[in-house]
Amino acid sequence: MMQVPAASDSRIILICMTTRQLRRPPIPSDLEQCGQCGVEVWVDATVRHDACLCMACALKHAELIDWTPHPDVAATLRRFGMSDAEIERVSEFARQTLKGRRLQG
Repeated sequence: MMQVPAASDSRIILICMTTRQLRRPPIPSDLEQCGQCGVEVWVDATVRHDACLCMACALKHAELIDWTPHPDVAATLRRFGMSDAEIERVSEFARQTLKGRRLQG
C-alpha cells in the first residue's frame, strides 16, 4: 500500500489491492471500499487514513500520484518478515506499473 501526498493537509489516501487480486492479505487488514468505484479492498489495519483507492482507479490518475511507501505500512511489513530490500522492490514495481512499465517478478 502506498500513500498519495495531499495538496493542502496531511490526509493519507492508500492505494490498495482488491479482494479478488489478493484473497488473503499478508498483514492484519480491514476491508474498505474504494473511494471511486466502491470495490472492496484490503487496507493495513494499523494506518490512519481518510480514503483509499483500488489499483485500477489509482492508475486512471497516474500523472497525479507520487508513490512512496507509507512508514506505518513498511513497519507492519517488517514485523511480518519483509526486508527493507523487498519493500523497496515492491515499491519500485508499483512506481513502474504506475508509469505504464511492468517489471518482471
